Amino acid sequence: MKQQSRAHQKRATKRSTSISPYQEKLKAFQKAHPKDARQVFLLNKKARTLLQNQKYKSAVATIDQALALFPDYLPAIQTRMIISERTENEKQGLQDAEKALKLDSENVFTYIQKARILHRCRYEQKAKKTAEKAYNLYTKKTNKNAFVNYDLLQRIVHLYFLLGLNDELLSIYKTHFDYLSSKSLYRISLSQFNGGEITRAIEVLETIQEEAVRQQAIPLIEGMEIVRNDPALSSFSISPANKWGLNRLYALHSLLSKNERMQKQAVRFLLRDSSDWANTAIEKFLLSAELPEWIKWSLLEEYTTRNVHSEQVPIYMDGSKKFIPTFEHKKEFRKRHRVAKSKLKQGKFQEAVNEYQEMLHETPNNIFIEWWLAGAYRSEGYAEETEGSLLSVYEKMPSSLLRFPLGQLRVESGDDEAAKAWFAGVDSTQLRKKEALPFIHQYLRVLEKVDGPEASNRLFAYEQQYWGDVPEWGSLLEVRSQQESAATTTTTVVTEEPFVSPQNWNEKRPNFIEITSENEVLNLWTKDQLIRALKRLGVKGYSRLRKPELIDLILTEGFDANVLSEMESDERESFECWLQQKTVSQWDEWSESQCRLVNQYFRYKSGNGEWDADLTNFVKWIESGLLILGEKDGQWAIIRMID
Repeated sequence: MKQQSRAHQKRATKRSTSISPYQEKLKAFQKAHPKDARQVFLLNKKARTLLQNQKYKSAVATIDQALALFPDYLPAIQTRMIISERTENEKQGLQDAEKALKLDSENVFTYIQKARILHRCRYEQKAKKTAEKAYNLYTKKTNKNAFVNYDLLQRIVHLYFLLGLNDELLSIYKTHFDYLSSKSLYRISLSQFNGGEITRAIEVLETIQEEAVRQQAIPLIEGMEIVRNDPALSSFSISPANKWGLNRLYALHSLLSKNERMQKQAVRFLLRDSSDWANTAIEKFLLSAELPEWIKWSLLEEYTTRNVHSEQVPIYMDGSKKFIPTFEHKKEFRKRHRVAKSKLKQGKFQEAVNEYQEMLHETPNNIFIEWWLAGAYRSEGYAEETEGSLLSVYEKMPSSLLRFPLGQLRVESGDDEAAKAWFAGVDSTQLRKKEALPFIHQYLRVLEKVDGPEASNRLFAYEQQYWGDVPEWGSLLEVRSQQESAATTTTTVVTEEPFVSPQNWNEKRPNFIEITSENEVLNLWTKDQLIRALKRLGVKGYSRLRKPELIDLILTEGFDANVLSEMESDERESFECWLQQKTVSQWDEWSESQCRLVNQYFRYKSGNGEWDADLTNFVKWIESGLLILGEKDGQWAIIRMID
């Protein structure tokens, strides 16, 4: 009897519970028009799918069909609010927000979406009040659906991050930590960084468990630690709309990583950023003992022309602090440098040298002009003049970057003792990998000639500790094991790499790519390179274009060769190949001397041969993009040769 009484009471309570006016309208519509009600539900679902695929016009048309059947269907109105925000139709979005709140004045999602639209309209105070209303309703009103509660909380975190409500996000972190997604923790961390709470920002990032988000967080943690240790680098914030600040943290992390590709990207990023923060970061890293010399050299060349307010730039190089003079007329010198390089390519060597010497006369202490001049002399085989220019730079800034080429010049002159003296002062860890491994190969050969195999083997073991088992060691290890075996026997084994000729190379014959039009040249570029070219041309409206469409746009606008003067080398060289109307040679037309040149280069790359002086022109072809080598089935192969 008692149980029946309780059941009766429960049913009576359920019947007496009031429902919102919106729920009454919805039930009445479903009862009166069941087919239309089903159709409205399906149309809204379809519109959501179109919205996810960014097909906004179709999504609007679909949701309008749903609202034509039932104008008060709240989920459809909310869907149109999202579309209005994405398509910057704020007026429609706010109208829908007011209508939705009249139907259900306590709907958390409606308040969230309204706040986002107000933020887009730059009504920041109204947006913040609306966001706070959404959170207050969320904490008071618990939805029966746990997934909906979870989803609403993540949306509130994202909204607070957009509005810069750092203290409120910290409160959410402390109150709802167990219900926060990894992405929400990520956003809360960035908000704490913006609020100057760097230690807390790091702690929040360290709580992230989801692997994909954690991989994004690791470099940010390292970047934040650098900023925490140097408050001068903390003068920036991370905006959701502009990821420049986020990229700064990535750049700080990348510079101190051991990944050269990431380090190069970080250098380019810092040099593009002309802000006071970037100047402070560059000054810090120029004095860092942790950063390799090749990165400092890259930063220094730009910074000495940028920092015109100081007479000198301090740099920690070769174990001590040095001061390098700053220079004005950056654009003028860069332009004249390009002119001189162009003259060298045209065979006008003396004119190029005169240009450099004239520039040097105007700024006698400019180590970079002396470096350019050394490169010009080197390209034409003027060893004495090259050495003179390099020594002049070395006197002002001793470094491993200069000892290596100075030692190379001594090797070419046959003075192995002098080469050994220069090489002994080179720290391979200060060089880029593409320079360090050739240096080690050459130093080993010199050391073996001067001091014998034991000294060479000790050096190899020492260098291998740092560089590890990189693929380039393979051939060198094989050569050294052969040398050690030969040293233990009375018979000297002489191995010679077979000569590759057009007749016996057919088995490894590579596929050629014939370039006959500028369209094909542009296809060699990456999408980023194409976009940079369009920016220099002043073209707009390409943000959503694919690569083929970008190429068509460049060709339509007319690609002026003068634009090349502003391009990066990788773009300029490939395009110049077409401008000079080069054609691809046939393999069978190669002469024996050309094939011998190829073999010399292959032997050099594998560590089985020296950098022969005869390779000068061959290397020029590679550096200018006229000859492109690659790997085919594990072997060095010619991918493209342009005569």
